[in-house]
Amino acid sequence: MLLAGRGSIIRSTDFGATWIDTVSFNEGPVVKILNHNNVIIAGLEEAQFWGGGGIYVSTNTGNTWQLSNLDTFDCQNLCSNGNYLFTTDGSKLYRSIDNGFNWIEITHLPTANINSINTNNNDLYITDFGSLESVLYKSTDDGVNWFEVTDAGNVLINSMTRVGSRILAGTEHGGIYHSDDNGHLWSHYLA
Repeated sequence: MLLAGRGSIIRSTDFGATWIDTVSFNEGPVVKILNHNNVIIAGLEEAQFWGGGGIYVSTNTGNTWQLSNLDTFDCQNLCSNGNYLFTTDGSKLYRSIDNGFNWIEITHLPTANINSINTNNNDLYITDFGSLESVLYKSTDDGVNWFEVTDAGNVLINSMTRVGSRILAGTEHGGIYHSDDNGHLWSHYLA
């Protein structure tokens, strides 16, 4: 089990009874950590007085880390979908097919203001935060083509997950919404 702290990652091998500081990053605070195909990927935020951020990869449960080709990168979000990994700095979207070691930019995005990236049922979603309303975009081919799913209303979608056939969306100050038709229609679930 790994947890990300302000500038470090700690590890437990006994279900949280004890913790070991595995690595301290001078390049920025760890904002996202993800286990993908038994490879640990850590996304660092670019922060004043810290450094340039970046994406780091560990193939040995956090004992050692290797910097990816996104070496000066302000990671805002990190997610996986099948064999692919996705990350964003808020304006650009990147995809990795080799467990996070190398990233390529996905071009032809429908927006330059990415609030969140999420995956559900092999679909990739991004939300636009360019105005006071979120617009949800969906790709069914790992970011090659996009289409607008819905206008989510006067909320900013921060995270999504699938529970059975239902998609849940967590919003900033708007509660939780759900969709039973892959994001086309949304209902307010919790305030």
